[in-house]
Amino acid sequence: MGLLSGEFWQTVTFHLFAAQDVWVGPICAAMILAAVLLSRRWTPDLPHGRNAVFAAAVLAVALTAVFRVLAFQNFDLSVDEFMPIFQADIFRAGKLLASIDDLDLARRAQPYFTYVDESRLLWASHYRPVHAMLLALFPKPYETLILNSLLDGISVFATASVARQVFPDRRSAPVLAAALLISSAQFFGIGGAGFAFAAHLAFNMVWLSLFLKRRWATHILAAALGFFAVGLHQVHVHILFVAPFGIGMLLGYFGDRRFALPYLVSYCTALPLWVTWPEVSVWLQTGDASALPRSLRDIEYLRNYLSFWDATHAVDAGGFHTQLLLVSIWRFLVWLSPALPPLFLLGMFRLRSLGVVPATALASVLTMVVVTHILMPNQAHTWGARYYHPVLGALVIFGMGALYSLADADGLRRMKSLVVWLIIFGLVVLVPMRGIQIAKKVTPRAAVQDKLMALDADAVVIDPRELWYGADFVRNDPFLRNRPVFLFQNKSPLFGGRFTDIRIMTANDLIALGLPTGTLLEPSRPLKP
Repeated sequence: MGLLSGEFWQTVTFHLFAAQDVWVGPICAAMILAAVLLSRRWTPDLPHGRNAVFAAAVLAVALTAVFRVLAFQNFDLSVDEFMPIFQADIFRAGKLLASIDDLDLARRAQPYFTYVDESRLLWASHYRPVHAMLLALFPKPYETLILNSLLDGISVFATASVARQVFPDRRSAPVLAAALLISSAQFFGIGGAGFAFAAHLAFNMVWLSLFLKRRWATHILAAALGFFAVGLHQVHVHILFVAPFGIGMLLGYFGDRRFALPYLVSYCTALPLWVTWPEVSVWLQTGDASALPRSLRDIEYLRNYLSFWDATHAVDAGGFHTQLLLVSIWRFLVWLSPALPPLFLLGMFRLRSLGVVPATALASVLTMVVVTHILMPNQAHTWGARYYHPVLGALVIFGMGALYSLADADGLRRMKSLVVWLIIFGLVVLVPMRGIQIAKKVTPRAAVQDKLMALDADAVVIDPRELWYGADFVRNDPFLRNRPVFLFQNKSPLFGGRFTDIRIMTANDLIALGLPTGTLLEPSRPLKP
């Protein structure tokens, strides 16, 4: 049985936990102890002013680019990360979907995360399209490098803007918010990867900055931004972030309830559009209105999710969900700025003193953790916890609320000193250490992918037996203009004479190309002769 299937595929979460994270907790504890001792001797301070925020944003852009180039080799490790590029190539060709003339070939040329209209022989990425639209604005092969670097810079500016509005009497609040982001290794781990979650974070924090201004113009802008945020890649992600703020608005905590009107219009339009996007895109491209769903049972997005939910929950049954939740939370905590877990703990003891926005930000964080665990308990390949990344900015605001809730001036000074030391440790120790860990995992696979793409063959068939995530090596242009074409062999090959020169690559062949084996990061085993 292949390592991609059944009881094996989900264990990547635990392999990465064991290889990268289980031993980082004591390091973080040692950092906290060192920060306590150092803060008694010297109280460092953060610079103030917009220039300091600008410098933090520039650093975020630069470090995201460094992570993308050096740690990730400008390579998308998983097929989840590749599919937005697949869709961006379709958009660049002026299409919403690409034509495919052989359904069996389509299933083998991209076996996961594709939408296939069998009656019209069209296919596209199964994800919602806005992230791919953004990628299509930039040149290949640097679209992720440019886009995510810019998005991380925007996230810093937006989070600083939120902090300025929430804590107007604290001069250092914007810079502290920026520093808590850029001292979090997950900020750059997700920013350097090909997932849509860097975009989710940026969209969410810009949305919150506009929302908090409490003017008709900014609410209309936030609602318009939210329309596109719902369509980034999965419709629930942005909704989970904004739901607590929307409920707070309806309860009267964020100004006039009439301000909810633009959001009602926006989200009531966005949800049906983006949920039915594959069918809508077929209709827009072909003019055939019969592609549109007539009932909930006709909506491919819902059918696809329910089948995914059934499959993963069947595999993860028997208490496995609880283990996944605990591992995901641990990985999230130890990829954050080491200052954020103590602030989170402090905030949980001072909930009554936080204020409306930090308390609502906490509700946003908890909603994201709980609901994503129900919907998609397994985060699989990730750096930290990618499903929680969209609320990283909200966690920063909650932590700052905890810090500034300290009424005692001396206690606030000591806690702030501790936080600044931990920010320094995060930037100097954890961020580069995590970059090295990512490179150790990604570099061998990137090198093997390059060698596969250089093979002189019409088609390369990836045999998944005993291969760890073999389908991730199957990467094709949506119009199949590449040579070789990559195919996934999950049954006997039936290629109908389309290809004359076919290479079948087993685990042994990929190991010969340099894929590691028998490690926590690559537990593939060579086939027996």
